[in-house]
Amino acid sequence: MGYDLRRKRWEKVDVDHIREIAWNGKAFDQLIAEPETKDLIMNVLGSQLSLQTQSGVRDSKYNGFTMLMRGASGTGKTFTAESVAEFFEKPLCTVRCSDVGTTPEDVQKHLEDIFHLAKTWGCIVLLVGAEVFLERRNVNDVAQNARVSAFLRALDDYKGILILESNRLDRLDEAFNSCIQLPLHYEPLTEPNRTYVWHNLLDNIQSLDKQAMDIRDAYGYTDELARLELNGHQMHQVVTTARQLAGLRLEKMTSRHLSLVAKSFQPF
Repeated sequence: MGYDLRRKRWEKVDVDHIREIAWNGKAFDQLIAEPETKDLIMNVLGSQLSLQTQSGVRDSKYNGFTMLMRGASGTGKTFTAESVAEFFEKPLCTVRCSDVGTTPEDVQKHLEDIFHLAKTWGCIVLLVGAEVFLERRNVNDVAQNARVSAFLRALDDYKGILILESNRLDRLDEAFNSCIQLPLHYEPLTEPNRTYVWHNLLDNIQSLDKQAMDIRDAYGYTDELARLELNGHQMHQVVTTARQLAGLRLEKMTSRHLSLVAKSFQPF
C-alpha cells in the first residue's frame, strides 16, 4: 500500500513500478518574483528545514513555520510551493480548504490527520483557499468563528512547514498575526512577466518532445500572446489545449493553434 498525496488516500501500488523520485531542482528558477523575494523565500525556508532536521534529533523542539501567500489567481503562488518542495526534495501535501469539512469538529480532525502524516513523512503542507479560515471573526457569524477557532487549534499543535495560499483575503483575523512568520503578496502578471511564462511553457513542451511543435513559429508568437491579459493558470491551459488540438489534427503545434485557444479565454 502507498499513500497518494494527490487523492489523500491509501492505494494499492505495483512495487515493480516504484522508482526513485526525479526532483526538479531548477523549477524555482522559473518563478516570477523579484530576486530579493526569491532569495528571502529560499533562505528562510532553507533555514527552517535545517532547524526542523536538527530538532528532530534534539528532542523535537522545533515549533514549526507558517508562510502566507496572497494575491490574484494565476500569479505564481502554487508554483512557489511546488518549486520550493522540488528544490529541497520534500514531498508536498496539497489540501484544498473547501475539502476539509464545514463543522469545527470535521475541520480540526481532518487537519490533524493531514498534519500527522506530514510530520511523519517530512512533508511541506500547502493549504489552498486558506481565506476560509483566515478571515476576521465577527459576532454575527457563529459558524465561521467556530471554524477559525478549530483551525487555530490544529495550527497551534502543528510543528512543521505550512504554506497558506489565498486568492482573496480582505481582513486577516488578528489571531494569525503571531502565527504567520513570512507573509508574501503576489501582484498580477505584467506583459514582460507573461512573455517569460509563455517561453517557459514552450520550453517544457520542447524538452518533452521537440517534434510536437513548430519551434520557430510558436516562440515567435509569444510577444503577441503576452499582450493578452491571461493569468498563469489560463496560459497553461492554452498551451495544453493547443497541443491537444494539434495532436488531434496530426499537426505540429503552431501559433495558429495557440491563437485560436488563447482568444477563447478573452471574455473571462
